[in-house]
Amino acid sequence: MDCPKCGLSNMPGSVICFQCGSDLTSAPNKIETMPPRGKTSGLQQGLKRGGSTNRLNQIYSTSEDLLSRGKNSLSRGKDSFVSNYIWDFIPYVARGFLSIIPGFAQYLNGEQYKSIFFICVLLLFPIAFFIINTSFLFFAIGLFILFFAMIFDGVIYSIPKSKRDSLGQNHYIGIALFVIAGLFISAHILFSLLNTRFAFVNLNREFPETLFPFSMNESLIARKNAYNRDIPMLNDFVILNYNRVGWYGADYYNEYIRFGKIIGIPGDKLILEKDEIFVGDKLIYQGAYYAINIQGLQNNLLDTYLIATFGYYMRSPRLLLLRTKGDEISGKVIGVCWPIKKIRGIKGE
Repeated sequence: MDCPKCGLSNMPGSVICFQCGSDLTSAPNKIETMPPRGKTSGLQQGLKRGGSTNRLNQIYSTSEDLLSRGKNSLSRGKDSFVSNYIWDFIPYVARGFLSIIPGFAQYLNGEQYKSIFFICVLLLFPIAFFIINTSFLFFAIGLFILFFAMIFDGVIYSIPKSKRDSLGQNHYIGIALFVIAGLFISAHILFSLLNTRFAFVNLNREFPETLFPFSMNESLIARKNAYNRDIPMLNDFVILNYNRVGWYGADYYNEYIRFGKIIGIPGDKLILEKDEIFVGDKLIYQGAYYAINIQGLQNNLLDTYLIATFGYYMRSPRLLLLRTKGDEISGKVIGVCWPIKKIRGIKGE
């Protein structure tokens, strides 16, 4: 519906003109299309009256200016971040991480006394924990803090004094977080390498002293693949990869059958009597025991290795006996690695 005064094409059914407010009810009836087509003359008049053309030009100019500023700011910020926070600091961080060798970064920085200090602290550290006799968790946390201090000091004092004086709080926080992340990654790599060669077993129960020279809460270290060339020998302490199903279908091996002692080898004669175990006519153990898979022996002669471990049967502490093939023995115990006061090597009797 066209306005008779300004010529603006309004929506069909409009009572007043959207632009000039004229009464459209007195306008002559005219068939309109949907949607109405705008007339160039009416649109230009409306823009002219409202000054919209200048406003649009102003908005366009402002947006172009903001976009240009943003590009320049991003470019400057990127260059600043790369040059000041990454490339310039990589050599100093690398030198600081040389303190994985205690005191080495301090020595390279020309701080010999500080290097000697860190070496002495590292040597005295296990002695202090030996006297305190604390848990492994506190020992690991203390060792982590000590290495963090050495590496952080090595990084900071590797930076030239002219740059170091201009560092702010955010720089120190960023370097500290970078060192912590690097230590976690280094520890993960170290333990991954250790796990390829060694296994650890925590003893959570008392073992019979007549067979096992260990105490509860001791941690054992075992060498994996120890029997790739050698064969298991009598009285070796071993870790097992035993994956059989226990009594009543209970899968118990994860808790009980992880560590044991070889008390019989193929060809030995086994005699089980009440509360007594004889191997080769020698009394091995006297006390309550439970034989897991001893059935089927011909003339009581062992055709596999006989392993003695310790656990619970019917809620009673028992020595557990099981026949084990050679490929089910995954490693040989070589010592006690925790607590510090009880660290020692273990050999077969």
